[in-house]
Amino acid sequence: MMQEEISLREIIETLWKGKVIIAAVTLAAVLVAAVISWFVLDPIYEVSAYVRVDESSADNKNLNLNLNSIAQTATSDISLNRVIMKLELDPNQYSISSLKNSIKTEVPQGTNVMRVKVSGTNPDDITRIANLLAMEIAMRSEITDRSGKIVKYNQRLEELENLIALVQSEIKETEAQLASTPKTLVTRKTVADDPYLQSIINEEQGNARQNGALELVTEEVNPVYTTLKGRLADKQIELSKLQSEQQSLKDHIDKHQSEIAALEDQILNDRLYSTSSQRFLGGESPVFVSSAIVPTVPVGPNKVLNVAIAFVIGLMIGVMAVFIRHYWKTSAAAPNVMSANVR
Repeated sequence: MMQEEISLREIIETLWKGKVIIAAVTLAAVLVAAVISWFVLDPIYEVSAYVRVDESSADNKNLNLNLNSIAQTATSDISLNRVIMKLELDPNQYSISSLKNSIKTEVPQGTNVMRVKVSGTNPDDITRIANLLAMEIAMRSEITDRSGKIVKYNQRLEELENLIALVQSEIKETEAQLASTPKTLVTRKTVADDPYLQSIINEEQGNARQNGALELVTEEVNPVYTTLKGRLADKQIELSKLQSEQQSLKDHIDKHQSEIAALEDQILNDRLYSTSSQRFLGGESPVFVSSAIVPTVPVGPNKVLNVAIAFVIGLMIGVMAVFIRHYWKTSAAAPNVMSANVR
């Protein structure tokens, strides 16, 4: 117990004797950190642009997957190189690697919002980068939706082609039946075949033998022909509807392909810089873009935290320096004491 008290006393005395060293080292570390934080390090700014997809017509799981896939495409090497070229960024300051490190995209689980976060030392540049990426992601989302519509339309077109071929075949078959079916039916019979009619004529004319030889010719609409004619009309109307739907789908496909080409051209060539909200309503899921604004307050470096860390590190280094100094003196004095005792 006494030995422990003596050791603790020696530690306290050693620290007290080296208080100047500890204070000097700690102060030096704090001053260095303060100078670097306030005068050397450039301020770091951060901006965020948001892309929201209306999930009313899309499955939430697939929506998150699509947004993440689009984000991966938008932050690929080719896309980032296009960003540098479009915005005419300084190649000495911005490279594909540096942009990848400064750009983060995230889609919180269970939401339909993508956040495009960009950090850097130039607030104007990072704002333009964030807005450009957000616009590209929104356009790619619309392209994906339009492409999905085209796939559905093509599937329906295949069904319509089969239905049209079937109806046309039925029409030809019906027309062939109509061609071989008489429009009217002609019946011939003598008055003698109809006793009632013969009795009436005999009453009027009186010559029963001569009247019985009279021939009656009747003509009536063929019911089979009428049925075939109605069936043909129905099939022609059905064919007309199918062909109209087919043409409408082809027009829609052409329209979507034209819009996709225009969007891809914009992605490749236009700067797509916007400071206001944008809406893209052409796809299955409407897309809304909330653009970033130029930041005025930096988020880094955290000067107070840097100084606090420097204080702790400086204090630790100062304490270590004092103990090393004390050890060095005591270990050097020990042999001299042993020599004196021998003499």
